[in-house]
Amino acid sequence: MTEDISAKSESSSLEESVFKTLSRQKRRDILRFIGERGQATFNEIKNSVGFGDSPSLSCHLNTLTPLVIQKEENFIKRQSLFSLLYGSSAT
Repeated sequence: MTEDISAKSESSSLEESVFKTLSRQKRRDILRFIGERGQATFNEIKNSVGFGDSPSLSCHLNTLTPLVIQKEENFIKRQSLFSLLYGSSAT
């Protein structure tokens, strides 16, 4: 019973975090761009989404950590929201 409450609380907290992350239009633009392409480099995102400076984009990408994965090749790949929130293996 305690495990069920803990799991629900953890899931609820993650959902709140995801929705708070998506509250900014720039972050939604970043996710849309990555989602349309499947992956993108930092500079591709910067140039296409319209960021004037790298620190601002870096800050947004750090905030998007629950939703994107940064690979060693400097590509950013969108993670499935359903998989993130509900533990499905589908991506």
